Amino acid sequence: MDAQELLIAGKARVVMDPIERGTDSYAVVLKINGKYFGEFPTYTAAANHIEMLVNE
Repeated sequence: MDAQELLIAGKARVVMDPIERGTDSYAVVLKINGKYFGEFPTYTAAANHIEMLVNE
C-alpha cells in the first residue's frame, strides 16, 4: 500500500515533528510511516498536505 491508500484506510502512522529554525522560528516536518513528506511552516499547512494526498 502506498501512503495515500494507508491514509484512506486509516492505517498510516503520521508524525508531525516541530523543528527550530532560529529564534522563535519553527517549521513542521511531516512523515508518513517513517517516510519524509516535506517541511511546512505550520501544522495547518502539513495537515492540508495530508488532505491533498487523500483527495488526490
